[in-house]
Amino acid sequence: MEELDIVIVGGGIAGLATSLALHRKGIKSIVLERSESVRSEGAAFGIQTNGWRALQQLGVADKLRLNSLPIHQIRDVMIEKNIKQRESVGPASHGEVRCVIRNDMVRALAHALPVGTLRLGSQIVSVKLDEATSFPIVHLRNGQDIKAKVLIGCDGSNSIVSKFLGLNPTKALGSRAVRGFTNYPNGHVFQQEFIRIKMDNVVSGRLPITRNLVFWFVVMLKCPQVDKELLCANDSNFGLHQLLLLAMPLFDSSLQTVDEASFSALLFTINFSFFLTVDKKLLCANDRFFNLALHQSPISNDFTSTVSL
Repeated sequence: MEELDIVIVGGGIAGLATSLALHRKGIKSIVLERSESVRSEGAAFGIQTNGWRALQQLGVADKLRLNSLPIHQIRDVMIEKNIKQRESVGPASHGEVRCVIRNDMVRALAHALPVGTLRLGSQIVSVKLDEATSFPIVHLRNGQDIKAKVLIGCDGSNSIVSKFLGLNPTKALGSRAVRGFTNYPNGHVFQQEFIRIKMDNVVSGRLPITRNLVFWFVVMLKCPQVDKELLCANDSNFGLHQLLLLAMPLFDSSLQTVDEASFSALLFTINFSFFLTVDKKLLCANDRFFNLALHQSPISNDFTSTVSL
């Protein structure tokens, strides 16, 4: 049995950042990640001033800034009964705000760790206490056992460590979200701003990451829980197509803000301007990731989007 001082379960942002923070203080740790490669689910996220201060302390901020534009302002648009009721514009923050690709963050953290710290393909299946020392023993799928003086769980919503600790199980939220990137090979003309559109039960947003790449999201705040088998049988029950249609204004350079025209009429136009191609087999095989091809429309330049749920 291998014996280690500190074992961190989960090689995502939390686990890697924890290990890197310990390393920069001279404390050695090992990170166990079940995946065979360094990767992160999801698309991107905005990081504000305190986040960049933390990344600076971890030594990865400058590397991440190379592929992330500063966001100067936030534009909020409120729509009620298909009419824009309010629009406000203000500074994004008193400090630094940027949108960062999740995979860029994970790779930057992983590459900053000493060689051998991150162990890929190491999936834990259970945790138990050593009867003699009361130290936790991690049992891996490959049959290996590791005893740790300190065990840190960063293994996500289906955490084996939290189950071992007896923490309450995670609860599903009554909301659904579509997040993705849109790539403009010839560059986009969006301002360096975070635009948020609130319409009834839906919130959508857009942030430019680079001069060519834009992150966007659409969230349905309240919707019924859906069985995965039902999703595979009929993805329209998930409201996926409706969410994607609501995202269309975020893709087009000519739609900087929502004007006084009916938002429903705008969606109607977009519905006929774009063709959506979804690989249903891929959706059923893995409902968290699929590609969406958006073809040229009369009001938009060519672009391609990748979407995740």
